[in-house]
Amino acid sequence: WLFVEERIEEKEEEGLRKPQIDPQVFKPSIPSSVEPSSPDPKS
Repeated sequence: WLFVEERIEEKEEEGLRKPQIDPQVFKPSIPSSVEPSSPDPKS
């Protein structure tokens, strides 16, 4: 079960790290769903 926990921790870390890079790389992708009026005028 230690291996599974380690794998979950890695996934959790990736999930926390991904959102930090995602907003910058997928900025137009996330705001598009949250603020469709933001990426629209920007585009």
